[in-house]
Amino acid sequence: HLTTNHPTSLDMADRLYTDLRDTSSTLSFNYINFKTPCTGTDAQRCGIFEELTVWNEFLSILCVELKEVVPGKLGLVSLAPYYKPPIVDLQRHRACVLIHWLLSRHHCICSVELWSTVIPRDPELFCDALRLCSGLKSLKFYVYHFFGRMSEDLMNVIATLDGLEELAFLAVTLSTEALTRLSTFLKETRTLKFFAIDNPTMACRGLELLDGLRSNTSITALCVDDHCLRLGDGLVFGEYLTENLTLRSLTIRQVSKKGTCKMEPVFAALETNKTLEKLRLESFVLDFAQGKHLAEALIKNNTLRYLELAEAYWSFEVAPFAELIERNTGLVELVVTGAKVRNIAPFAAAIRANQTLQKLVLNLSCKTVDDSKALLSALASNCSLSELVLGDIKDDIVKDFYALLRETGTEDRIRFRAKIRDPPLLVIALKDCSRLSRICYRPNEVVQPCVLQQAFGQLAACRHVVELTIFLEQEIDDASALLLARFLASTKTLKEVFLRFGTEASSTRILLEGLSCNKSISKLSLMYWSFDRLESELALALQNITTLNYLSLYSMDTLFVYSIVRDLAR
Repeated sequence: HLTTNHPTSLDMADRLYTDLRDTSSTLSFNYINFKTPCTGTDAQRCGIFEELTVWNEFLSILCVELKEVVPGKLGLVSLAPYYKPPIVDLQRHRACVLIHWLLSRHHCICSVELWSTVIPRDPELFCDALRLCSGLKSLKFYVYHFFGRMSEDLMNVIATLDGLEELAFLAVTLSTEALTRLSTFLKETRTLKFFAIDNPTMACRGLELLDGLRSNTSITALCVDDHCLRLGDGLVFGEYLTENLTLRSLTIRQVSKKGTCKMEPVFAALETNKTLEKLRLESFVLDFAQGKHLAEALIKNNTLRYLELAEAYWSFEVAPFAELIERNTGLVELVVTGAKVRNIAPFAAAIRANQTLQKLVLNLSCKTVDDSKALLSALASNCSLSELVLGDIKDDIVKDFYALLRETGTEDRIRFRAKIRDPPLLVIALKDCSRLSRICYRPNEVVQPCVLQQAFGQLAACRHVVELTIFLEQEIDDASALLLARFLASTKTLKEVFLRFGTEASSTRILLEGLSCNKSISKLSLMYWSFDRLESELALALQNITTLNYLSLYSMDTLFVYSIVRDLAR
């Protein structure tokens, strides 16, 4: 097939096949089994699931991997974009052939998500692979410059993907002809449910793309940046949002400077739109008038269920949103991150009045006992709000805040992180607040070993800790390591662990023994640990934590990193 369809780019296909068949992984020294057909059905997983490790050892050459993205289905996704392995062109070409084989043979692959890799090496081969990928539902590209024929060929192939449900072009440059074809595709598709696009260079075709979106009847989730708001000072996009009857979720991200786009037409559209259920505004800098306009629009809207203001940076106190909380009757979840809430009183009053919100996230930190009491009393009187997520509670008020939680009966309805810098206050907090779930210990100075030992010894009594962060500007002694290791080994609730401090080989070994007994951690980050000749012990500990799905190791020793990857592969 490859020789017939790509005689110029694959004139040595037979030789490549022989090379691939006879080439073993440099990590595990295993070979790929090219005879494995796709056996995936709705009732069973494909047999290739048992061979993912060796496949990914080969695919990592192109910074991609095969991974399970939904139960029983695989995705071809990029690894961290900053990872660039030192390889030669022949290795890259082999990997491209492997990707073609995977996409054309395995209908269990439902998703392709690539970041600046694979396609530039052999665009014709990739387009052919997409065309043959019968199970593809999701296609997402990040950071590409597609020019000329490559751009047009890609869009022509996408237009043939009848079952495609998700499509994204983020930080991607497309040719004018390809954008025209994309607009036509948006008009004609009946299966696409999610569409995302951003890039200043696409502004020139914004009207054409919006025309395609306006004619579309299948997309329920849309993600764009604020360049769409430059068309007619936001009026064009506002009209689209007013008229649309299918969109359920909208995300708009601000990438241009403050004041260069008009949000008012969008806010006006929100007053009358009755189909949108989820709105996410990311990185927007709104002045007081815009914030008030948004709040007033949403007070009139009783069909929006979810509002998120992500990484919002405000030049004013966010009081308009206290009024929104108090008067809106539709929102079930409100998330505001970035903007700090300094005046608690209006929000406490709003929480008392609201009867529909179920989850509220605010970057709010109670600085006094009176603030804490006002907020928690309001939460106690609210019957609908089941989860209130706050910012950090500082060490000088943690004990009093926790006492008020118990007094008001709101322990199970509030989530916060205890941020502690004063070593003695850590001991007090752990002793008197045994149900703390998120703890960040980051002292400003070197801590005496006896104080560390006292604090780590107290951790054993904390049976509800879900997240633990410890940042120390020092190495820890073996006695402290032993007490921390006992906690890591015994806890059954801990999910996320961030440990940044120095160790000697002896304390590293002690901590690894504790980690190897853990059965709950899903996210682990280790920094500045000494792993001198302890690679196998680390690999064993990681393999024993069967719940672990995220690992971050900070090390300047590339041989150590290579050794760990090799040991885990085996």
